[in-house]
Amino acid sequence: MVRKAVTTSIDEELQKKFKQKCSEQGLKQNDVLEALIRTYLEEEFEVEKEVIFRLKKK
Repeated sequence: MVRKAVTTSIDEELQKKFKQKCSEQGLKQNDVLEALIRTYLEEEFEVEKEVIFRLKKK
């Protein structure tokens, strides 16, 4: 299998917590991400996105 590099941006605090959790469990971040992508593609879960707009008084 050919490996492909992927670059993306995520919330800094989320990335720090993810990195720490992977380290604590002796896992590589890319292995966990690949497992999540596989389960998503196999439709074991779905992602819903909610957009909320709020109006604030000035």
